[in-house]
Amino acid sequence: MSFVFDDPTKWKQFSELFQFAPKDKTITLRMSADLLSRYKKLAKKEENTKYQKLIREAL
Repeated sequence: MSFVFDDPTKWKQFSELFQFAPKDKTITLRMSADLLSRYKKLAKKEENTKYQKLIREAL
């Protein structure tokens, strides 16, 4: 699906597909406690949203 990155108008479509794609790899990511706290607070503001999803969207 690398074609999606060639056309910015398709990024939203990729984001939607990405959230439902099977997740079969695990990674370790280090970030500051402050940044992680901000993601968690943001996730609480949005109902039914997990902070991991927000981090994946940022990536």
